[in-house]
Amino acid sequence: MRLFSQAVPKSGAVQRTRAEGDSLRSDFLAIAGALVGVIAFLIVAAAIMYQWVYSERIFLGVTAMGVDLGGDTVAQARAQMLSRFEGYARGPITLRYSGKEWKATPAEVGLRFDPDKTVAAALLIGREGGFPQMIGSQFAAWRSGRAVQPVFSVDEKRKEEFISRLARQIDQPMMDSRVIVQPDLQVRVAPSQPGRKLDTAKTAKYLEQAFSTLSSSPIDLVVEESSPKVVEAGAQEAKATAEKMLSAPFTLKYGDRSWTLQPKEIQGMIVFVQQDTGQGKAKLIATLDDERLKNFTSQISQSLDARPQSARFNYSGGKLSVIRRSQDGLKVDIPAAINVIKSQIAASERTIPLPVNVLKPAIAAQDADALTVNMKDKIEEATTSYAGSVPERKHNVELAAQRLNGVVVSPGEIFSFNDSLGPATLQSGFQTAWGIELKEGNMQTVPSEAGGICQVSTTLFHAVFWAGYQIEERYWHLYWIPRYGVPPKGLKGLDSTVDAPSVDFKFQNNTSTPVLIQTRTDGENITFALYGKKPTWQVKVDPPIIENVVKTSTETVKDEDPTKPVGWSLWVEHAEDGFKSTIVRTVTDGGDKRVLRLISEYRPSHNVLRVGTKPVAGQRSDQKPQQDNKTNR
Repeated sequence: MRLFSQAVPKSGAVQRTRAEGDSLRSDFLAIAGALVGVIAFLIVAAAIMYQWVYSERIFLGVTAMGVDLGGDTVAQARAQMLSRFEGYARGPITLRYSGKEWKATPAEVGLRFDPDKTVAAALLIGREGGFPQMIGSQFAAWRSGRAVQPVFSVDEKRKEEFISRLARQIDQPMMDSRVIVQPDLQVRVAPSQPGRKLDTAKTAKYLEQAFSTLSSSPIDLVVEESSPKVVEAGAQEAKATAEKMLSAPFTLKYGDRSWTLQPKEIQGMIVFVQQDTGQGKAKLIATLDDERLKNFTSQISQSLDARPQSARFNYSGGKLSVIRRSQDGLKVDIPAAINVIKSQIAASERTIPLPVNVLKPAIAAQDADALTVNMKDKIEEATTSYAGSVPERKHNVELAAQRLNGVVVSPGEIFSFNDSLGPATLQSGFQTAWGIELKEGNMQTVPSEAGGICQVSTTLFHAVFWAGYQIEERYWHLYWIPRYGVPPKGLKGLDSTVDAPSVDFKFQNNTSTPVLIQTRTDGENITFALYGKKPTWQVKVDPPIIENVVKTSTETVKDEDPTKPVGWSLWVEHAEDGFKSTIVRTVTDGGDKRVLRLISEYRPSHNVLRVGTKPVAGQRSDQKPQQDNKTNR
């Protein structure tokens, strides 16, 4: 069954209908294409016309500093810019901090508006790139607007000067509260002060931003603030303590001696130190400076300290008799003294005991009987001659020998010649004789306090050396003195010079029993004898090895002495060759060997005659000088 029917056109009619449709489509496309072309032409024409109209003007939509510059010529835009900026610049911007205000104009800050560069920047909008790019930029400015950033030049010097002036009015150092002791010894508390520091970099940045946008809004300055750790309340305790310290003199006492600190001296020692109390706060504590207290107590120590003196004995007939009683030594306990002063300086009691340690001597007088048991042997003995020496030198040799007589060197103890002798000065009884001096590389024989005591140290050295004891410190003379090489104990190069405090002769009693030193003089010879228990070791000494000999001149060198009268003369030095001496001592104790190599290097000495040049009244010019045949050696 057919539900509907459709007429079927004839073949010719169908072809005619299609042709008509194609013709209509072609006509429409042609009309549309023509219309598009017209529109494109109109747009291009409009764009060209826009370019022509604004060829010397700023394109529409361009603004600067809020001023519409669209359509303005360069001159018009420049005038508008100047007018706008000058109006703005008449009302300076405000800077604020902590309730204070400062005014600033662009000129004061060193900012100068550049209208020409600003207008040039505005004029450049829509004129960069290819034609399509320029058209797009112009359209965007017209449709959405385009703001030009105003151009400024900066006078860096003026800007820095302005900000520096501002900082000087704001900045202040943070100061803790302080305690000040005034010259009149009155004590006051100086107030604390918070710290402030202007952030100059941010200040410069904010000013430039405000002026470039012609903003009139106040600028809140960025200031770094700091709070003091110590405020006035934290200084009151220290003030009260300092007042107590200065209330009266402060005295240290030992026996019948005392040392006093006056308030003015205490003032110079007071220091105030911070003590943290938590949460970033602190308080002040008044105390005394350790270094200044150390100087004060060290001065006391120098005046009070005394080395303990062991008893000295004479050995005769198998018995020891006391020739000098022992004496306790004293030593100020400096750390304890500092602590007690600091702890008591603010107390009401102003006199306190000085901490002093009593030092017991190694050998006491009552030890004589116990020592006698070990004094049966003469361990070693050595003798040198001082015959022919000037009287002053003889005196010095004999006095030094006397002062060393009776010394007991305990087991393990290190004997010091300088310490045992004591001060070798005129005040202690010695006289001026002659000694060797090295000055600026030149060696010479000169007047010297206690001249001659080197013979004493050399003689003792001989005895100790041959006995085999451990030599701890020994120095040779600058030139060789032949009297020290006389056999049997003397060898060429075996001597010992001393010059307190740096040049000393030391040896150790490296045995388990004490050693007694006994001395004697007879006007021509000095002898040192060592008594005790003779060590069982064997001592072997090789002959000296002499090398590097430097020949000397035997010509006489005259050395003028303006303190001696004309006609006086004295041989103070005799010509001896210089050389190097090496002496080897071997001490054998069972399977143990101790080898000591003594190397000494002597310079050449000369024949030096000291002559007086001081005029003597009534002496004839042809009178021959009277030569003193004595010698300093």
